[in-house]
Amino acid sequence: MDDVQTAIYVAIRTSPRRLRVALASKNPTEGDEATNQLVDRIVKALEQYDVVLIEREPENFSANCGHPQM
Repeated sequence: MDDVQTAIYVAIRTSPRRLRVALASKNPTEGDEATNQLVDRIVKALEQYDVVLIEREPENFSANCGHPQM
């Protein structure tokens, strides 16, 4: 897992300054575009890895937060 973490870290840290500034933008359109660009950088950094979806049980988001009714 250290290799994956390093790849993600490098993708984020080597992103252009303008991209990091745009992430903090108060303009939602600019922030969304910057987020998409950052995601593209991270996905590109992970291309050498096999990404496998792990099936999980959905969490209980009921009104009682998963606790038995009383």
